[in-house]
Amino acid sequence: MLFLAKLIIPYPVKGFLSAFVIIFIIISRPAHGFTTGALQNRDVMVIFEEPLARVAGEIASLYQILKRDLEESFRWPIDFIPTIVLFNDHSRFQGTVDSDLIVAYAVSDRDLIVIDYSRMTMAPFTIEATLKHELCHLLLHRHIQDENLPKWLDEGVAQWASGGLADIILDKKQSELDKAIHRGRYIPFRSIADNFPTDRTHFILAYEQSQSLIAYMMREYGREALLQVLSCLKDGKNIEEAVQTVYAISFEKLESRWCNNLKNQATWLLILTNNIYEILFSITALALILGFIRVMIRKRAYSRYEEEDDV
Repeated sequence: MLFLAKLIIPYPVKGFLSAFVIIFIIISRPAHGFTTGALQNRDVMVIFEEPLARVAGEIASLYQILKRDLEESFRWPIDFIPTIVLFNDHSRFQGTVDSDLIVAYAVSDRDLIVIDYSRMTMAPFTIEATLKHELCHLLLHRHIQDENLPKWLDEGVAQWASGGLADIILDKKQSELDKAIHRGRYIPFRSIADNFPTDRTHFILAYEQSQSLIAYMMREYGREALLQVLSCLKDGKNIEEAVQTVYAISFEKLESRWCNNLKNQATWLLILTNNIYEILFSITALALILGFIRVMIRKRAYSRYEEEDDV
């Protein structure tokens, strides 16, 4: 299951490590065969393992673009200076997290982003999408109180903001969401408002559901409505109140409509899959008939042309 190693997600740091502990891990081990450096400007600090000095400079420049893009998208200021920690060694990065699925995470109360740069050279990862994804988490938590920001919404919006990143990462042929909808066993969103499951299958399903529901909200109600929902959360409303205010339906109704929409899509996909040969045969037959009709029309037109010539 190759795509499991390609999830870009925020995840609890092992043992709830603070930013200072993580930075200590990096900068306090010169005797262990690697060196570190730091780069700071007025907007961001980048702490990196060698040989990522050049990359750190590129990220500092890239950050300006991503910051401006997110501020324009959400119309909220990024009025904090984040610290971005770049690991060059995968095993050392893994020492800070609880799951091998993780390539990057954000610690909102420390304005911290930690990235396993060794994974950024593996398709479909890009440092731009990864950094934007994690910076979006920090922005959301900066403006919305934790108790008003469901985890599924936090993750779904970050996936949307990073340019449809989940659509690139998740292998639709192995989609846990498709299986869950088909079996009627998706996870109720109330159950993933605070934490996601720890087992792999439901862990991945929770992220797929998060991306899917935000995509549905965008498609059905538009971008402005989603921003209004986030604004309501910023003003202190919970997700049920925000959905009722903006969409004029209950959250339960929204969830039900989302689920029914996926079921309908799955039904049509099943019909197409089960009848693919008949459909292809019908299309081919129709193409042949149309081709024959076109030949006959041309033939008759040519005959008329010859008759007019003879006259």
